[in-house]
Amino acid sequence: MSLMKCGSVNIKNQVILEKDIAIVGTGTWNVGIYRLNEENSNYDLICGGSIISPNLVVSAAHCFWQKGMLSKRISINDDSYKVSFGEYSKYGRNITDVDIATEMIFNDPIQIMNVSMIHLNEGYNGPTGFHAEDIAVIVLQDRVSFSNGVSPACVDWNGEYNIVNGDQGKIVGWGCSEKGISSPVLLEASLPYIDHDSCRNMYTNGFESFVTADKFCAGSASVSGQGVGRSRVGLDKFGPSHFTIPLTKRRPSMSTAPPDLNGPKLSQQFYSVTRRGSPALGRSGGGVGITFLHDNSYYLTGLVSVNDPNNSITIFTDIKYHIHWIRGFFDVHIGQGKVNVCVLPTVKGVVYSYEGSNDILSHGTLINHHRTVIENCEVGYHKAYPYGLRVCLEKGKWLSTNDKLCFEMCPPLESDSLDIKCSYNGEYANCSNLLIPNTTATISCKPTYTAPNGQDADELLCQSNGTWNKKLYSCNPYCGRVYINNQILINNGYKANIGTAPWKCWNI
Repeated sequence: MSLMKCGSVNIKNQVILEKDIAIVGTGTWNVGIYRLNEENSNYDLICGGSIISPNLVVSAAHCFWQKGMLSKRISINDDSYKVSFGEYSKYGRNITDVDIATEMIFNDPIQIMNVSMIHLNEGYNGPTGFHAEDIAVIVLQDRVSFSNGVSPACVDWNGEYNIVNGDQGKIVGWGCSEKGISSPVLLEASLPYIDHDSCRNMYTNGFESFVTADKFCAGSASVSGQGVGRSRVGLDKFGPSHFTIPLTKRRPSMSTAPPDLNGPKLSQQFYSVTRRGSPALGRSGGGVGITFLHDNSYYLTGLVSVNDPNNSITIFTDIKYHIHWIRGFFDVHIGQGKVNVCVLPTVKGVVYSYEGSNDILSHGTLINHHRTVIENCEVGYHKAYPYGLRVCLEKGKWLSTNDKLCFEMCPPLESDSLDIKCSYNGEYANCSNLLIPNTTATISCKPTYTAPNGQDADELLCQSNGTWNKKLYSCNPYCGRVYINNQILINNGYKANIGTAPWKCWNI
């Protein structure tokens, strides 16, 4: 099994044919999910999803849910579902420059895997539950081989990253370009993030009910949704439009094996991703992931759930509310023997790399058994030990040389009214630089300043979380006061002693 950095965009020198066409390698975690059509023995493309490990895919529950189903665990033993990896252009087209370019860039065959199990979130109840908890985890029968064209999205397991309104998320899929033409290749869009409360407040017509507690939105309310391709969610009053784009046949190859010309085909079905008036995509098939860039890696943040039929807003299931549920499957299928690898943990301030390499490994990257990873600290963090490393042991366990390597440093201390002296372990430290935890700072008012409210000299301590244990106070200027009684001046007057006029500047 080949392991790769998660959330990586593997783009080589390519010619951009149209501005909304995805560059090969820009969404390597994107997958197509197919279901067997018993009427014609073809496989229909029903939804999208995102790879998070060699044998796990995350998608939307509505892609698999049926009214009255007795269990949210769907065991697959009849090859009724397949998942395709590394798809860029659709099946069944004539060979074009795009096909040739794709083959030249990566030389990666499309991989098609059977499904072993589909787990729907137990809280998902379809339209009657307003599509709350619309998330599913797909377990593959075999492991996909990671390559330049196929690699997982990162997952923010520890909730380290925050997203604010207006942040741009990446989404890829098949559908119509901005010209309204069915695209034979993947399209890409950047959609602005809209938080849960802001999205709900946009609606007063009842659609806000679908913005459930585990949702956020992305897109623009100013773009009309008339005639726009939709996710096949199956809503009633607020259901998606059925203006969809057919997906043509593709060769039914399994991994690198030659196609079985007599076997079932991946055939025409509807899977649309489009928005009019946009430079790229705005709509996506159900389950398609939206990712946001953090520390040069793309993190899976949401899954397409519901689309507003009246504008270009898409509602996403926010995976942060389901992270423990997902992690349960991840630990079972990754950490306990099925795949003998370790997951690089998200540790604030820590950066990882392989020995002898300058390439940074993303948090969440899968590391092979017995592989050693070097640990260093980000800028602004103090490295407590000169050398840090961790080794991947059996069952996904790590052996680390230290419990905590990187400590956030305290901000510099500067003041117009204070004299500040810093020291660390009895040695001088520059108060104008970032300061190491356990640095002490002694503060007192400068001459001609007085401490407020009777405060006197004080001492601050830099804590391990990168903050000072106390706030700096400001001293009050002590202006215009004569400090001693006047005596004899110069030139037949009384002489002025030092301190009589502290504000006076003499030019000599």
